[in-house]
Amino acid sequence: KMSATKQYIQAETSSRIDACFGGVVVEHESHKFQYYQDRNKRWPFTCSEKGYALLTKLMTSVTPVLKSIRQEITDSGKNIDETLEKGREIYARKPAIKNEDVTWSQEEYADLGLIFEYCRYKSIQRLTEAWSTFEKAKKKRLFEFVDRKIQQMDERRQKPRETNEYDADAAVEAAKEEEEDVENVFLRVASLGGGPGFELLAFKWFVEYAFRTSYDAKKHGDVELISLDIAESWEKICNQLQPMKFSAFDLVKDGDALLEEKCGGPVDVLLLSYVAKMYCCNDECYEWVSKKINDRQVSIAFVISRDEKMEEFVRGFEKKGVLVTPLMDQALGKDHRLLALTRRLDEDVSKAIEKLELEDNRRKSIDKKVVAEDDDGWTEVHKEKEIPPTFPNVPYVEHRKAKVDKYQNKKASSYHHHDRNNGNNPKSESYSNFSRNAHGKEVYSRGGGRGDGGGSGGAKGSRW
Repeated sequence: KMSATKQYIQAETSSRIDACFGGVVVEHESHKFQYYQDRNKRWPFTCSEKGYALLTKLMTSVTPVLKSIRQEITDSGKNIDETLEKGREIYARKPAIKNEDVTWSQEEYADLGLIFEYCRYKSIQRLTEAWSTFEKAKKKRLFEFVDRKIQQMDERRQKPRETNEYDADAAVEAAKEEEEDVENVFLRVASLGGGPGFELLAFKWFVEYAFRTSYDAKKHGDVELISLDIAESWEKICNQLQPMKFSAFDLVKDGDALLEEKCGGPVDVLLLSYVAKMYCCNDECYEWVSKKINDRQVSIAFVISRDEKMEEFVRGFEKKGVLVTPLMDQALGKDHRLLALTRRLDEDVSKAIEKLELEDNRRKSIDKKVVAEDDDGWTEVHKEKEIPPTFPNVPYVEHRKAKVDKYQNKKASSYHHHDRNNGNNPKSESYSNFSRNAHGKEVYSRGGGRGDGGGSGGAKGSRW
């Protein structure tokens, strides 16, 4: 007998979700679901009911896009099966990656079969990794700029009435200001190399969920999404997927000069998803993105990448004065797949935060049972009510643990054969002592101190 949850999944799949998503999300265990990011469904991931709800919302949103692509193929007179098969082949082989050092060429990005395949598979991967990025960032208090903006807007609305509640002119002015706030954009978010904009959807949905008790789109304004990409074939997908803007944009050539013009106004948040290594490892990008951050024009830039070692990228921004915060756990060695770029904190602010964190730890040790009712589980102030991640093990980390375990077993074996008779005791080596050098070779960092290459190293003022 099927559970109510499984029946619901089947009903959703058959009614509102395209058949090509069949089997992507299935019931796994009690209160858990299993889903796949890969084409052949070889690597299962688990998620909570909240994660299932997000994936269902995503697949429901992508379904009309897939239907329109099929229709466009049919209208063009091409054989739909052959076109989709060609797209699957391009998606799997990635022929341009050897010759042009890019995943797919601009010509391949315009292929309807590839666009179909991309929307089908990348939608799941991009949403889950972006959501995980934002969850990790909120735990590190990197979303406080959203709280501040909500508070400022609320205070600005109340101030005229508090000043003189009997002043008719002030009341009219307050009403006018409130009307302007509603019309204005709450946050403007641009994704560099954003393609169809799945990361943008994740950001919008995350803000709506994480700040649901304080943020109201009708009251504060909407989160405006803009995908900036050199491949103009994504424009029609963005327009269908969500009320989302699209502008043709070259990360290197356009940069600072055209960002506001292309986005329709000042940008609050930048997303760099899977473009950092191939397109942004150059001084032009370091310069203009850093300038936006250091001049307080952009509050934060999120970097999502598959490359674990991006020393050149990190150093490029640090040399421009930007604070680079790793969001992945660094206990297994440096991992640059998820990063946050922010303005470097002033010394007095940094000390205040350090003092606050010490107080939080002290309070936690005194009474672990105290839980704030309004805690969302993502803020470090209330770690005693830690909520598991929506999409555990995203990005995947088991391969890193395996490398460290192999290294430790090798050290233990070496001790067993060579040092057993010397009376020496092997040192206990934690994951934090494992790192890699700039050439990607495994190295062992004994000191673990700052600046020695260990996982906890970093210059003064850095969050490494």
